[in-house]
Amino acid sequence: MTLPALLPLPSNSSHQLDPVIPTLAIPALQTPFSDLSVGIDVVHIERIRESHDTFAERFLRRLFTPREIAYAQSSPAHQLSRLAARFAAKEAALKALGIAHAGIDWRDLEVVRRADGSCELAIHGRARSLSEFNDSDDVALSLSHDGDYAVAIVTLRRARSKTKAPRLNHQFSATP
Repeated sequence: MTLPALLPLPSNSSHQLDPVIPTLAIPALQTPFSDLSVGIDVVHIERIRESHDTFAERFLRRLFTPREIAYAQSSPAHQLSRLAARFAAKEAALKALGIAHAGIDWRDLEVVRRADGSCELAIHGRARSLSEFNDSDDVALSLSHDGDYAVAIVTLRRARSKTKAPRLNHQFSATP
């Protein structure tokens, strides 16, 4: 990725400029992405424990896909924190996708573990259609859990179009 040119502010600017620190204006970038959305959620792991203890398999099957359940259960010591992180990811995804109040099936949002151990978000069914998600959109997911809490953040950059934007080629320039 190339960075934008740094341009000095016009000399007729009415702003007081610090003579020691150069003042720079950064022009807007033209990118292939028109929209950035972020969703974040924090889950108290005890809340997941209580629901699991009360509803058992019904709770698991209602919120998680078979792959998510299998991964969580592969380590009994980490099962609840893994489930909590995945639930946080689903909540964060609803926010980033703008469908938090749409009443979608929780299993339409799936945390998929890659071979390298990182996770990605798979968007299925009604969640995919309501959010108008397409394969040229860029989604990033980060999960963490420590102590009593699990957290997830989802970022979504929507593509303007499926055509590739022209590559920007800017030079740096600044006047002290």
